[in-house]
Amino acid sequence: MSDSSSEVFEFENVDHQTYYQNQEIALDILNKVSNYYSIPISEVRYKHVINFFFNCYDIRFSIFENKTADPFNRYANSAPSTDLVSFNALMALKKMHIKASQLNFVNPQFSDNVDGLTVNQEQKHAMLINYSINYFPRLIFTILHELSHIYLAESNNKYLGLVAKINKCKTYGDPYPRELRPIETGANIIASELFANKLALEDAIKSNYTFDEMRSMFGMSKGALHNRLLNYLEHSQLFAYSFAKDCTFKIRNQGQDGIREIKGLILLSNGGNIHNPHTRIDAFDNTIFL
Repeated sequence: MSDSSSEVFEFENVDHQTYYQNQEIALDILNKVSNYYSIPISEVRYKHVINFFFNCYDIRFSIFENKTADPFNRYANSAPSTDLVSFNALMALKKMHIKASQLNFVNPQFSDNVDGLTVNQEQKHAMLINYSINYFPRLIFTILHELSHIYLAESNNKYLGLVAKINKCKTYGDPYPRELRPIETGANIIASELFANKLALEDAIKSNYTFDEMRSMFGMSKGALHNRLLNYLEHSQLFAYSFAKDCTFKIRNQGQDGIREIKGLILLSNGGNIHNPHTRIDAFDNTIFL
């Protein structure tokens, strides 16, 4: 899969309370993953999170593609398609416990607008991921996004109903109603936190990792890491949004000089610590989604 530097990940600036509540959900997941593998949260990566879910949850996994990818009906028989085999081989190569059971061909309108879809029925989940996404970090982000839906759906029946409404909008290509946007925004926040968790990100900053070194460490795209750093500086370090944005660009564009400068600002504002002791992470209140 190609590395597209122009890749754009969804970003919506939210208030601190909204961010902290979704960050707390991500922390709940990270604690479970940390305990499952007996490793500190700072060492948890997307591979651990994904494998935890596919080992511990009942998830039926499939992929889909634009049906124009098979113009000659090559896969009409029962034999698995080349893309189904290649997807499963890719997951095995990346040491992830995901195996797609089937490849579905869908209309172009659906494949062009939907990255992933999860249908939840009680404790069983059917996840479909768009394998037309020709970019591995985006594929991982999409899987993490859908896993956050699964995690919340198991503990909240009302959330389950709202996800069903989102799926209906996706299926018909309709824009999400305003009341459903917090669901997708929250899933994006959680996925970002699972991709590069706060403790791991702070370890990277303490070690003066450049932007490109952080990308390699987490396996993220430029766009996803940019948004993750922006959220971290705004919500974990309480930098004003415009200032956090400027600092993020310094980290992104100025190599060692950039990360050392921003690290110095963080240490100065926190009395010599990377962690900001004054941020308040509220307990998860699921009424945010209702």
